[in-house]
Amino acid sequence: MLHELRMAGAPEVEWVTLSGEHDEHGALNVTLEEQPWMFTSVPLVSPRVGSHQLFVNHPQVAAWQRVQYLDFLVHARVVPGLTAAHLPALQAEVPRLAGQQMAATLGALAAGLPGYEACFRVDGSVSVRQVG
Repeated sequence: MLHELRMAGAPEVEWVTLSGEHDEHGALNVTLEEQPWMFTSVPLVSPRVGSHQLFVNHPQVAAWQRVQYLDFLVHARVVPGLTAAHLPALQAEVPRLAGQQMAATLGALAAGLPGYEACFRVDGSVSVRQVG
């Protein structure tokens, strides 16, 4: 509904991401030992604990969702002229653009901050390591 209103030109509809004051101390990629699928339990990681904040990213989940969105757009026929023949090009270009957007976002908001990865394993354990 939000996207439909914006596409229809409603200027009063605004979706603000990362609003307000920020005091992030790093960026955290939350990864899963196995690739996500429709019924994966995605770990909920709070971006704030006490006075410490982190940018939290779920790269595997976001990548899986992008594939689902592309399939939906093709199969639901919501974009005139978009067919399954377009999927290979879209499946190559969308992840590239997503990576470019993530790099630009972190470059602007998290420049110089350390990076971490929390890997959630099938056995319930979690490993955390600094990656940057």
